[in-house]
Amino acid sequence: MKILVVTSCFAPKNVIGAVRISKLVKYLVREGNEITVISPVLEQYDGIDSSLECDELAKVRRVLVPYSKITTLLTSKYMAKGNSLSSNNDQKTQKKSIKRRITKSLRASFNKYRNNEWGRKAKKQILGLKDDFDLVISSYPLETTHNVALYAKRTGKAKFWIADFRDPMVLDTDFGRNREEKSRRQSEIVRNADIVTYVLKNGLYTFVCYPEDRQKIRWIPNGFDEDDLEKNSDNNKNGNLESGTLNLVYTGGLYGGERDCTPLFRAVRELIQEEKITRDDVAVHYAGRDGQIIINQADKCDVGQIVQDHRVVSRSESVELQNSSDCVIVATTCYVDNGGAMTGKIFEPVMLRRPILLLVRGEGRNSEPGQFVKNLNAGLVYEESNERGDVQRIKKMILDMLVEKKANGYTISRMNEGEREEYNYKAIADKLICEVQNVKNYQKSL
Repeated sequence: MKILVVTSCFAPKNVIGAVRISKLVKYLVREGNEITVISPVLEQYDGIDSSLECDELAKVRRVLVPYSKITTLLTSKYMAKGNSLSSNNDQKTQKKSIKRRITKSLRASFNKYRNNEWGRKAKKQILGLKDDFDLVISSYPLETTHNVALYAKRTGKAKFWIADFRDPMVLDTDFGRNREEKSRRQSEIVRNADIVTYVLKNGLYTFVCYPEDRQKIRWIPNGFDEDDLEKNSDNNKNGNLESGTLNLVYTGGLYGGERDCTPLFRAVRELIQEEKITRDDVAVHYAGRDGQIIINQADKCDVGQIVQDHRVVSRSESVELQNSSDCVIVATTCYVDNGGAMTGKIFEPVMLRRPILLLVRGEGRNSEPGQFVKNLNAGLVYEESNERGDVQRIKKMILDMLVEKKANGYTISRMNEGEREEYNYKAIADKLICEVQNVKNYQKSL
């Protein structure tokens, strides 16, 4: 079957958003499908993750569509400025808060123009392709990719459309006119797509769309690729970090501090004050662009010296760092009961069978990421809605892991293997392939 994929993030771009669609394409190729991928040209500030490339992706026809030179230049300058600013330890003031809101609004308008311009170029590329396609798959987070896929379907270049939502357009934190407008646009995408895929199981019932279109929505989660384990086969022994210390690792963004590791640092501080551990017993290793943010969070709890900033690393280096850890920290948010952001980073420690400390910020209870960790028996879940009790549980987890490491030299995973297998990208791709089979059945009925 000929499949067209439209995405804003694809291998070898070094962002977590590129992993899902790259892995799904890999297994679609392995099943014998002929794939064409339309994605942006990588910019000079984009990181490269060669570990995402594989024999299957070498068979993919890639159509790289550039952004305009002027928007690329402006974005490059902004990224360079943003990266340097991220290392500053500025105190928030009302004046700066107003300036940030204005900057955020201008950035949103610029990004909308830039992405729409890219979409117009992508549509021209589609018309220039000689092939027609049995299926087009568009992948969020850019709304533009869905608009391009709709164009492919309406012009007859593709017969069937799967709109893949890694994240919803409408967030729990959206209110007022902003929420109304996003709801309208998301509902129109669902109305025009033949199938909509979404990563949150609980979210199938709250995903914003017209009621009559809800039957189109399917659960296709994020996951991990078992093939990646060949590069990280020694799963239980801490090869690169200090052997006498309990090493916790956080990799990825902190979204301006919205992802919050303070509960962990508060637990460490209390254990030190209670003389149950020393400062040398625990180390937190961070890799990403937000090193100063996590150091600030630790400093507020007077434990800033336990943080080691590895700065920006490739995905393969990030996986190696997690593989060398005693426990992987994952932070997310949940503002409504049974909701929450299912970050793709949570699947890397699942792949590596590393214990997880999940830190959930927000008033929402029983978050879906928390349910995921509990169902897998993958580690400990802290939820801000149960702040005091969960800090005590973090303290107990740290003490238990220290005892285990001193006895064995490493911490042990107790993950439920049956539950884990459901999130293998091979199994996830099989679910998607079942939907592709529905495409074939649809075509036969024409």
